[in-house]
Amino acid sequence: MKHLRWTKTGRVFSKADEGKPNTFVLKTKLGQQCVDIGNGEFAPYVWDSANRRISYASNSCQFYDWYQIVRDAENNVLIDDQRFEVQYWRDPPGQWRVLDLFQTEVTADQQEDRCIVTRRQFDGLGNELKIDFLFRPSNKVKLTFTLTVANAGQYRIRFQNTGIAGNPQKRRLIEPDGTDHGIIGVVFENCWYAWSKEEIAIHAYTVGTQAQGKKVDIFIGSFDLPDMGSVIVSPDTWGPTEAGHDAYEIIGGYFGNNPSVIYAGAGGCHGGVSFAAPDLDETNSIDHAYARIYSLENEGDVDAGGWRVATNKSTYWNNATFKMSAASFVSARTDPASLVYLISTWYFGSADTNPIDIGSDIDALLPLASSEYINVALLNGTGSDVAFEGQSNAGTHEAELTIEYTAAAAGPPVGGMFLTFP
Repeated sequence: MKHLRWTKTGRVFSKADEGKPNTFVLKTKLGQQCVDIGNGEFAPYVWDSANRRISYASNSCQFYDWYQIVRDAENNVLIDDQRFEVQYWRDPPGQWRVLDLFQTEVTADQQEDRCIVTRRQFDGLGNELKIDFLFRPSNKVKLTFTLTVANAGQYRIRFQNTGIAGNPQKRRLIEPDGTDHGIIGVVFENCWYAWSKEEIAIHAYTVGTQAQGKKVDIFIGSFDLPDMGSVIVSPDTWGPTEAGHDAYEIIGGYFGNNPSVIYAGAGGCHGGVSFAAPDLDETNSIDHAYARIYSLENEGDVDAGGWRVATNKSTYWNNATFKMSAASFVSARTDPASLVYLISTWYFGSADTNPIDIGSDIDALLPLASSEYINVALLNGTGSDVAFEGQSNAGTHEAELTIEYTAAAAGPPVGGMFLTFP
């Protein structure tokens, strides 16, 4: 396949080089959103090297010498001062002091579908904090911190954000069985911050009030490091607040229509993923479709034997289609009564070698007037819903929808014939 173009929430490939000139493949990931560059064209991101400003999804982030400013699509400021510092413990007098990293550098590594902007803060003694900002076609930004220190001691990182609207609400990671892992994020009116389950113990935050709005300091650490020691912390994520951000509280689990969240499912609740439905013209025919889920965690096997598809016409799955095929899934856990989790592979098909084709079901659902979403629920062998380890907290889960379709006429379809999303 050859890349044809980016769209609002995905990308299109042509299969002309495979002898199928009128066949195209749409790939979209959960929560994917590209930058509108005008004239019906989209891009995964736009990097302005002169102004050190990156546009991504519906937002932008501009890098200055010591801080960043984050704006929305209308150029409204979401975060007026985002910066980082390294602190070290001084005893006596028994308090945190700021390590003077007086030099800065900003560079960008541009790839086809992502851009990593790296901020370095360092001195001439061997102390350095490197922050990698990973921008992809999504409102969610991933941070990776690499801290190196010259002298042995106790260190921590302060991630400061100011000028934030709204009152904070903490989010906890609570599994359907009631297990409480602790605070995994904090949500404001216009932005949120989250971290992975494995990093709950090394995260803390404080909130204050300034004239421009709220201020949140997120502390990462502390770390006991030797001479010339280093530590890497990843991932932390942040983004603008929207329905479906990755800092939701998980109690019991449910499934609803939102094309940016992987929902938990337990106790009769629905578990699955929800994609924005592509606006395919009736002259196009869907040949194949596959929904896949990927987990970056490794919590065990999945007790599953089927799936079903529906649109947002009903949260309770009216017009749902059922197919059971236990052989298409990874092996069940030995204790079927325990929670089931995704494993570190594409979910549909062991190692993605035996995917389940849901093309006919999506083809039947798309003509419905209310088909704003394509919902894919996961079922276990008894027909109840699969319980996720959680939502896509801090990027631990991802999902992808692939649709192969054939155009009625030669050449790529135009206008609203494909890849227009609500």
